[in-house]
Amino acid sequence: MNSPNHLPEEILIDILLRLPSKSLIRFRCACKSWRDLIGSSSFARSHLNRNVAKRSYLIAYHHSSIERSHRHSLLSKETFEPCLKLRHPLWTKQEFKIYGSSNGLVCISDQELHLSSRICIWNPSIGKSRTLPNIETRLLDTHHHAKITLSFGFHPQLNDYKVVRMVRQIESPSKVEVYTLGTDSWKRIGVTPAWFNSASHFFVGSAFSKGIVYWLASNGFNDTIVLFNTVSEELQQVMVPADDIFSKFMLQPHIEPCKDSICLLYRPFEREERRYIINLRMMKQQSLETLHTVTSGECFYRPLGFSIDNELMLAGGHRYEGERGLVIDMSLYNLESKQLKKTGIELAYIRYCFTYIASLVLIDG
Repeated sequence: MNSPNHLPEEILIDILLRLPSKSLIRFRCACKSWRDLIGSSSFARSHLNRNVAKRSYLIAYHHSSIERSHRHSLLSKETFEPCLKLRHPLWTKQEFKIYGSSNGLVCISDQELHLSSRICIWNPSIGKSRTLPNIETRLLDTHHHAKITLSFGFHPQLNDYKVVRMVRQIESPSKVEVYTLGTDSWKRIGVTPAWFNSASHFFVGSAFSKGIVYWLASNGFNDTIVLFNTVSEELQQVMVPADDIFSKFMLQPHIEPCKDSICLLYRPFEREERRYIINLRMMKQQSLETLHTVTSGECFYRPLGFSIDNELMLAGGHRYEGERGLVIDMSLYNLESKQLKKTGIELAYIRYCFTYIASLVLIDG
């Protein structure tokens, strides 16, 4: 049998880069040189860059008609069929929720976040995970419930991943805590501006793009987008244009990553015309610019985010089916053709879906 190294190195690398991540995990056992090559960070980056479009999936919490239950799965973006059932990486029976997806990694924790909730960064395509170290967050008044948000993403300038946890409580200042995967450590941000700690503000969503966390905040009269730079540790706020949003009855807005920035999606209901619409505003140069308006007729749709092809993922088509109760379908809306495509995916009661890219990131745990 010929040695696996009989090919020129550049040809061997080119061949291996074309293979899916699950195959590469097996091929690490072929010989030491293959194990070192496939396990290197440079090979993982090249594999990710080459396969961004080819090996992308959807990851959703959905209804399984076979098991008659709810579960997380990787689904083909072409056929929408489940490719992999996702089990909790810590092998517990506890239900988890996904708080972000980036380059093949997802950040998971409890569905209902508490100060003691364990946080895990997980690459489900290769079965590798890392549980984050605990961080103590002392509150001035522990009798009041703390509102906790988690955000996760990749910082391209640092070539590293960040988890940002914000702990908010009425009687004490808000706390921002940043975890860096490369150092496996947390850092607590000390000083926050007075407006950030205003008791009148509450946070209703978050997004992560290019090292910046975006929170959507509201005090009942005005909406703002709060920006937190994970490197400079600075906080800024951008006002959301009130004329468009509050001139009509509106349901809860969302902010989602889109095209290397973030997009604000909100859903006014035009009572006179009896139709639902979804307005999209893109963040550019610290301001919000109108991007698109989606008209969904009388059928109510909730925006979930954007696919790798920048199609808008929607939850809608609510219907009741006997013992199954409320069934919610997922659709894709193409912003250019303005066509709505049914996927056949039935979302579970926690309605979310992410774009997922299979990768070798975190191959050594």
